[in-house]
Amino acid sequence: MNKIAVCLAAMLLLYAPSAWAGTVLVKADLNAVAPPAEVPPPAKPEKPKTAAEKKAEAKKAAQEAAKEAANAAKEAANAAKEAKEAKALAKKGKKPAIPLDDPRALEVAKEDFLTFSKAFLIKCERLGLDTHGKANVTTEGNHFVAAYKEIKMDSIRVEVHRPEEGIEQTPFVGHLIYEVVIHQSEGLTKEAALAGTVVTKDQTMREIFRYDRKKKAWIE
Repeated sequence: MNKIAVCLAAMLLLYAPSAWAGTVLVKADLNAVAPPAEVPPPAKPEKPKTAAEKKAEAKKAAQEAAKEAANAAKEAANAAKEAKEAKALAKKGKKPAIPLDDPRALEVAKEDFLTFSKAFLIKCERLGLDTHGKANVTTEGNHFVAAYKEIKMDSIRVEVHRPEEGIEQTPFVGHLIYEVVIHQSEGLTKEAALAGTVVTKDQTMREIFRYDRKKKAWIE
């Protein structure tokens, strides 16, 4: 029994240094310090431009400025030409045609269509049978209905689009949207309808027009 104990003690003494050495190595690895981050080298100072390079840059800037000035002068000349043509047409009671190939064509067409739409509605209100307080009487079943509409001129909105087809003859299509107030009364006779109690209601109207390329005008 004593011999066994002595053998065990000898084995422990033999392997104990290796076990402790491994523990120390693991601890040393865990506490290792990270290497310092690499510092980028300082930027090289910008090389000064030579006299030739400065001269080339100045020449390029002068050319660009001259080009911009030429474009501005060209635009001013075109604007003056358009104004002169418009003035000449105005004396003849006409208006200039919409520049179809101009990048601003759609915007100009919308402004032109708004002017056309206002004039159109004023004419409708002046000449219409059921506008401006002139009631139109119709029959519905066994009674009569008298109605007239009042156009709200401040509600006018317009939309202008290019059509998907037929652009050769019709480069633009205009949508006119506006509100009307409908005044309506009913009665068993025409006279009773005209003298009846008036009921009003609002209604949104939408009308479509086209711009004729050949006539250079909006078509009613």
